[in-house]
Amino acid sequence: MFSMLRLYLNLNLKPMMLCVLLCFAVLASNAKAQDLGITKTFLSDDWQALFPDTDFKKTEIDLDRLTPSQHLDEILPSIDKPLFTSASDTSGIGAHEPIIVVKSGNQVRGYPVRYLLWFHAVNDTINGKPILVTFSPYTDSFAVFSRRIDGKTYDFSYTGLLYQASLLLKDKQTGSFFLQVHGRGAVGALHEKALSFLPSEYLSLKKFIATHGEDAQIMQEPDIEPYDWVLIGKTPLAGYENTVTSRYYQGTEVPVSNRISHFNRLISYGGRNQAWSVSYIRKRGEVRINSEKVRIRWESGLNATAEEFTLKDARDIGMIHVEKEDAQGRWKPILFHRDFMFAYYRFFPNKRILHD
Repeated sequence: MFSMLRLYLNLNLKPMMLCVLLCFAVLASNAKAQDLGITKTFLSDDWQALFPDTDFKKTEIDLDRLTPSQHLDEILPSIDKPLFTSASDTSGIGAHEPIIVVKSGNQVRGYPVRYLLWFHAVNDTINGKPILVTFSPYTDSFAVFSRRIDGKTYDFSYTGLLYQASLLLKDKQTGSFFLQVHGRGAVGALHEKALSFLPSEYLSLKKFIATHGEDAQIMQEPDIEPYDWVLIGKTPLAGYENTVTSRYYQGTEVPVSNRISHFNRLISYGGRNQAWSVSYIRKRGEVRINSEKVRIRWESGLNATAEEFTLKDARDIGMIHVEKEDAQGRWKPILFHRDFMFAYYRFFPNKRILHD
């Protein structure tokens, strides 16, 4: 529907033609909804055929609440051998497009979200440490995990399934599912385990280069030749955050309120016992938690990823920096999390949310 409206605006179509296009859009939307219904029923009835390596008898979640994000035969594989170039060699990426930044020792790497919007998971090794870089456009959550569990290294991919809109990641060795929103095991042999978060930052390309230099490594565009529907630099969820509620979320636990939107971005850190909306931080410029020597800062120059079709054209939502003061009085980045409000509220209920 959003695509049809955008086409009308771009081509200045006559009202009659717009009506025809909208009719086709409604029919296509209804057909897609039916497909999803069929897919969900099929998933509920025949889990093992779809995921033969996964032990569905071991689960921490309600399997009836799993939904596919798209047709499962369109799910892209993980990126397992990413190639890198210098940050100066990124002419195709907009200056304000988001980059997930991982630093280990003297090594720094940037992972453009324009690729992770489609592939969702990157298995990499930095400074000898196996890491998993993930991004979910459904909850606007970025997360970097260690790929080691109990001393063993695993490889991960996206299952194509969501639980309350959170990505379900699958390890390729045991077929176990993990929820990206908090890293905990959900289904399978490792359902009682959890992935360990690693510190990361979420910066614009411009800020990444200014902070780490033009020689810093940045991931190259992956091979998309086998996937002709992938549009690098575009979002698969245009207009998503302009709706009232997420179409991927099930249940009524999250309130609908005119005081805070389902798509307000919330920032949390540590035990995630409280969260601050980005708009709350932006209004103040900086929030201090003096008891923990932590500050949360807002800085302009970062585009949204689930709004405009083209990432370069998206609204500036700003960067967030969460830093802790060390013994020498220096502010250093620490691990933090960013989620749409409905995801934080669902997975971390009864926590304090600060929002104007």
